[in-house]
Amino acid sequence: MTPRSTRCAPPSASRRRAVSTCSIPNPYEGLLYGVESGAYYGETWVGGVKAHHLAYRAADIDWQLWVSAEGEPFPVKYVITSKWMTGAPQFSVQLHDWNSMVSVSEADVTFVPPDGARELEAGAVDELGIAGTE
Repeated sequence: MTPRSTRCAPPSASRRRAVSTCSIPNPYEGLLYGVESGAYYGETWVGGVKAHHLAYRAADIDWQLWVSAEGEPFPVKYVITSKWMTGAPQFSVQLHDWNSMVSVSEADVTFVPPDGARELEAGAVDELGIAGTE
């Protein structure tokens, strides 16, 4: 299958740090941070789930994402390939059994510090929520 390619805008010069999608308020912006190009490879099966296969390239990494094609569009697989390390090591994870109807109470997410804990001073973050960038 021939992928459908897209060209993504290059990152601004001020964004030199890698982005962790878990630490930013907008996951879409974080996922596309530094992306130079992307492609859609159609539908395939991952762990018994029909999924859309997307692939992206950045300067130091390539990454792929499979998103369920039926029902809720949950991610079902994620692969990151390092291009700057010898052998191009990969990290791969498959996700399943998503439950978007979980009931969470305030008590479930209320932080109770352990004895002896102290509050740290907050540092500066950029518009993506990445710490220590100027």
